[in-house]
Amino acid sequence: MGKPTKKKAGKRTSVSLAEQTARLEEQDLRRSVARQKRVRALARALMAMTAAADRELRYVLRMAAQRLEPGKSVVGNDNAGNE
Repeated sequence: MGKPTKKKAGKRTSVSLAEQTARLEEQDLRRSVARQKRVRALARALMAMTAAADRELRYVLRMAAQRLEPGKSVVGNDNAGNE
């Protein structure tokens, strides 16, 4: 044809609907993956906090049991399923 046309400032080039849709879908997927990563990180943090609170509670209960019955030996890790 002739010489290439120069893009004018502020003027948008036309993008096909399929291209626009593909871009939006890709953007949506990226956001979804980012959201999923944040949710998983929060879940991991919550599980860690819950485990720490559980250990602390077990410790406090063990100390309370020792105060109530000082003569008895309190087993440290009772993981036999007696909960």
